[in-house]
Amino acid sequence: MLASAGGDIVYILAAPIKAASASGSAQYAEAPPGSPSASGAPGTDKPRFPFRLEIDPAGKGSPWWTPVVSILMGLLICAVFIGANGMNPVTVYAKMFRGAFGTEFGLAETLVKAIPLLLCGLGVSIAYRISVWNIGAEGQFLAGAMGATAVTIYMPDLPLWLSIPCMLAAGIAAGAFWGLLTAIPRTYFQVNELITSLMLNYIALLGLNYVVFGPWKDPKGFNFPGTPMFGDNQSLPVLGDSRLHLGLLFAVGAVILYAVMIRYTRWGYELRLIGANPDAARGAGISIRRHILIVMGISGGLAGIAGMAEVSGVAHRLMYGISPGYGYTAIIVAWLAKLHPAGLLVTSFFFGGLIVGGYSVQTIGMPSSISSMIQGAILFCLIAGDMAAKFRIRRTA
Repeated sequence: MLASAGGDIVYILAAPIKAASASGSAQYAEAPPGSPSASGAPGTDKPRFPFRLEIDPAGKGSPWWTPVVSILMGLLICAVFIGANGMNPVTVYAKMFRGAFGTEFGLAETLVKAIPLLLCGLGVSIAYRISVWNIGAEGQFLAGAMGATAVTIYMPDLPLWLSIPCMLAAGIAAGAFWGLLTAIPRTYFQVNELITSLMLNYIALLGLNYVVFGPWKDPKGFNFPGTPMFGDNQSLPVLGDSRLHLGLLFAVGAVILYAVMIRYTRWGYELRLIGANPDAARGAGISIRRHILIVMGISGGLAGIAGMAEVSGVAHRLMYGISPGYGYTAIIVAWLAKLHPAGLLVTSFFFGGLIVGGYSVQTIGMPSSISSMIQGAILFCLIAGDMAAKFRIRRTA
């Protein structure tokens, strides 16, 4: 039997008292305190620990500093493995920092990697705000990349001022469609979105492999699995003398727009209400089904923009392995930012630096996969911190 009083959860094990038999004897009776059956030793009480660990149902989640501690703990855990491989962790981390943030080139490359992380992270943050667990940003990213590339394949002669908007619209439409493939089963058939969104990632990946190895493959590409290179009329303008492109403005603009809408519009209020108390939102006449469909369309559309920006601004073609896992890393980005728009700007920049820093440490003999290892360690520490925040230490009465 589970009873709750004063915010504490107390487990009560009640032993049933059965009816006395015809002879008047009882089969079960409560043993008095101090008896051998109660304490295990005659005349002694069972020792009690002065504190107990309980789940706090009124807990407000982990504190603001949890992400910072998670990053530091993740770096510390990985430092142990780096040291076990015979390398100095300080040297490795210093090399990563200089490679990602210490030069103009490294800083520009970090921003290039941060663009898809920011867009995909924003998309999953919007979905997570109403407890729709979209882990399909990777597939939505790939769908957007394929949608944008289709414009270059079938309408190659469009001028720049028309080609880029068409590619952007196609990327948004393809990503939103891929997101709705998760939302529709969730809203109408109660299918778990974790399963469908994850499976759709692999379907999108196989679809991309089909087109780059098949009908869209460049006949002059020396058997390389990719489309022909985009023309100047199909490439996003770059900012300065680097690979940093117009997609940065798309990403930052989307974050600012979302921050304004979530705080100052009715739609934002309804999203916050659904996330805080779905029953109250339903009682207020808010259609949760409609909001799930809209949110998943927006979430997929943002990932689609990321895919379009990657093929048009960075690779200038659709190719095998176009994404190193941006959609999956974006989940960590969103969770570390606590779904906050300003936090997304910081965490996406940080994780972009991890990716670029991972490339730079290869010059000292460290595999670039160290960046993925750090990401996983940070996620592990973040989950552990969120779980620990749900418990409280109480003094035993």
